[in-house]
Amino acid sequence: MNQHATSDRKMDDAKGLFLRALQESDLNPMHAKAYYGLARAAFVEKDLDTSERLFHKVLELDPDAATKSWSLYYLGKLSDNMQGGAEQAQEFYKAALSVAGVPGQVRQLAEQSMSHESTNKK
Repeated sequence: MNQHATSDRKMDDAKGLFLRALQESDLNPMHAKAYYGLARAAFVEKDLDTSERLFHKVLELDPDAATKSWSLYYLGKLSDNMQGGAEQAQEFYKAALSVAGVPGQVRQLAEQSMSHESTNKK
């Protein structure tokens, strides 16, 4: 089996687990994590419209600080890739940084993305 097929299989397995979590729990924070996993999978698969929709869904479901801040960070990355989306991206990065309990890695990546964007405007 080649590397690509192995990666595809792992992605399909992961998506199956996230979908099962949605069926087995009715707790919003659990659903937020499952939707986050599905959104990340769509992001990796370059299905950006689905990824964006699912990250927004995460934010509606009372996610924990890590899940919320990562979702906001990825929404910023998605906005960065859209024509004219730089201003919206900055708003998502700022929102990620304002989450109480934001993980250090999210803080670092969001700050780097913000400074990279401001450098590109000069």
